[in-house]
Amino acid sequence: MRSDINHPILDERWEAMEVIKTEYVEPNYEELKYQLVQNVILKNESFDIPLSIRTEKEGHIFLCDGGYPPKARCYWFMLQAFTGADSAIRKCDKEYIISKHGQWPKAPCNQAKIYINHTIVPTYLSSKKWSHFVLSKRKNVLRFSEFSNQKEKQIMEWEDDDIPIDVTHIIVHSITNNGLWKIHNIDFLYTDVTNSEVNLGPLIYSANGFVCISMYVTMCSFCKLMLSLVSGRQVIKTEEFEMKVRI
Repeated sequence: MRSDINHPILDERWEAMEVIKTEYVEPNYEELKYQLVQNVILKNESFDIPLSIRTEKEGHIFLCDGGYPPKARCYWFMLQAFTGADSAIRKCDKEYIISKHGQWPKAPCNQAKIYINHTIVPTYLSSKKWSHFVLSKRKNVLRFSEFSNQKEKQIMEWEDDDIPIDVTHIIVHSITNNGLWKIHNIDFLYTDVTNSEVNLGPLIYSANGFVCISMYVTMCSFCKLMLSLVSGRQVIKTEEFEMKVRI
C-alpha cells in the first residue's frame, strides 16, 4: 500500500526517500525544466503533501490536472520568488504558464491570488540545510505551512471561490538556483487477517552468512509478529515479537 502521510517523516525512513533535483535555468528563453513527481498521484479533493526542500530561493510547486504545467490547469506556489522577496499562490488555466525562462505568464495567471513579502515575513528556504513543509488542500482551500519542532506554522493560505482545479499531479522546478526536493511518501505492507503470511521484499543474497534487516512495525496491542528467516523451504530462524503497552 501507499501511505497517506499528513506530516513529514524525519526518522531513518527519511534517508531512503528519493531526492528530486531541479536545475538552474539561464534567463535567455531556455526551456524550463519541470520535474514531475512520479511517485505521487493525487485522486482526492482533500490531501496533505509533506515535503522537504533545499534551495536558496525561487522554488516552485505546481498542483495540476496534467503532468506539464504549460498544458494544464494549475495552482502555482511560488516560494521566495522574485529574487527571494515574495512568496505567492497563483491559479492558471491551460496555455497560461510559461515554458521558457524569460517569458511572462498571461493575465490573469500573472496575478497573485495571495502573496507575502519577506521584508515582513521571515524567509524559510535555505541552500545549506533541509527545510520541511506541508502543502494541504481541503476541497477549495490551499495552505502551505512550515514544519519545525513537530509543529506546523502557516505561511500562506488561499480559498478558491471559483471552480476548483481537479488536481492529479505534482510538479516542481527552481529557476535561479539548483534545488533538492523530497516528497514524503512510503510503501508498506498491511493486513487485518489473523495468521496471514507475507513475503517481505525480494530474495536476499548473503555472501558471508550475515544479514541485517531493519523495519518499522505497528500492530494492535494484543497482536504478535512472527518473523522467520527462510532459505528455500527451510526455516533457519524464527523470532516472536509482541506489542509493549505502556500504562
